Amino acid sequence: MCAEACLSLDEITLQAVEKDVQIRRLPMRAKRKAATQKLSTRLVQLLPNTPRRNQYDDAWGCSHRLIEYQECIRSWGYCHRRICTVCASIRQAHIIGSYDFHQLPDPHFVTLSARNITADRLTERIQEYEDVWRKEMQALQKKNRRQKRDKISGLRKLEITYNDTHGKWKNTYHPHFHVLISGSANAEELRATWLQYWGDEASHLAQDVRACDESTMLEMSKYETKLAITADPNSDDVVRAIDVIVGALFGKRTLQPFGDFKKHEPEDQFEKDYGEPVANWEWNARRGMWLVNGQRDQPRDYQFDRTSKGYKKVELIELAPQLTTPKPDQLRLFESKDWVWYERDGR
Repeated sequence: MCAEACLSLDEITLQAVEKDVQIRRLPMRAKRKAATQKLSTRLVQLLPNTPRRNQYDDAWGCSHRLIEYQECIRSWGYCHRRICTVCASIRQAHIIGSYDFHQLPDPHFVTLSARNITADRLTERIQEYEDVWRKEMQALQKKNRRQKRDKISGLRKLEITYNDTHGKWKNTYHPHFHVLISGSANAEELRATWLQYWGDEASHLAQDVRACDESTMLEMSKYETKLAITADPNSDDVVRAIDVIVGALFGKRTLQPFGDFKKHEPEDQFEKDYGEPVANWEWNARRGMWLVNGQRDQPRDYQFDRTSKGYKKVELIELAPQLTTPKPDQLRLFESKDWVWYERDGR
């Protein structure tokens, strides 16, 4: 992974933020990383032969190292995987900052869906959704041109939820589109043509049309693998469902602008010279935090304070040597050319 890509992701959330503020925000990022490691561990344990094993290993090691400079702290080594909550939170901020629904005339928020389906039909249903969407938009755009109306513009988001608790729909999947579209008439016509295609497969009440407000972009930027469940999220069924969803979304573009609604590209801010690093922070999986490993000319060391729920400066932390040989009760989770990580089962 190139340095420019790593820094650009980090700049999205940490741009123009003082280092002390960054440090106070680290506990929340640590929670996301710990949650991702827990989920990826469950996926690897339950589905050791899954073809997506490399994705889960990458997510486990995401943002493993922080590099501290004199003025700021930067993360190094993002995985860009769908199950990673660290990357997902950055992606969410990037979407909110890159698209402005106020640019659209009379923006409306539309939800399009059909009946829940089982895992074996999920990939086929997503492809059908995309085919139907393409035909409907071509027809609507052609109609607007004939009537000399403005071009239809907006943003489309694909999302999948999993249901394991509600009667006959137990263990089913619910792919659906969230659409940000210009004009109330276009929104209503889009819903009408969608219902016409799906017939009894789609409920009129489930196809929602409403005017946009400030919460719209939050809805548009949510994680693609959001789980709509009330049962234990650590259950085996839920873990398998996540693997199914990740597999179905492989190679799919979940966020798609259309018409004249363009992404706003921020000005280049990544050529700033931060100088020499003053410390490296290594992730410690057992303690669920980053600890300083090694020192530079100006060593600064921080340790997580559970009382104040934040990081504080302490004396130099001596880390135990990394394990190089697994013990019987340990599971090999992540490996690269530079290090090998192990974690005890159940911890």
